[in-house]
Amino acid sequence: MRVLLIAGKDDFNEDVSKVTGIGRYVREVYEGLKKQIDVEAYPLFDYSSIFSSVNSMIKGIFHDYSGYDIIHLLSPKPFFPLRKGKAKWITTVHDLFFLKYKESKPSPFMQKIYLKSMLSSDALIVVSSLIKEDVEKLGYKKKIL
Repeated sequence: MRVLLIAGKDDFNEDVSKVTGIGRYVREVYEGLKKQIDVEAYPLFDYSSIFSSVNSMIKGIFHDYSGYDIIHLLSPKPFFPLRKGKAKWITTVHDLFFLKYKESKPSPFMQKIYLKSMLSSDALIVVSSLIKEDVEKLGYKKKIL
């Protein structure tokens, strides 16, 4: 089995003492899986500027994912792979900050992109029963783990 883990560049590359809770999750998943299966880290997302954000989305769209069994997006991001092959796409949902908190809300257009990306996943991993309820209210009808 071949797994590709996708997250923000800082989540894979920064000093672990400087990353967020999601960054720690990214590291723990990567370190745990690489002991057992063929796993690759893909530090795709960079939000240092508008240009870098758009560039990350474009790179994510056109990357060839056909050699993987699972593509795991380690937190909701704008992600729409064109050539995913047989791979199953999983997203971990830690929270729905982009819908709930005024200070974190992106533009309405970006909210729709985040939602579309998340709801397009073949399965979702949710971190709590509250997040599971929120995701179900959004109309997600596929597998929730």
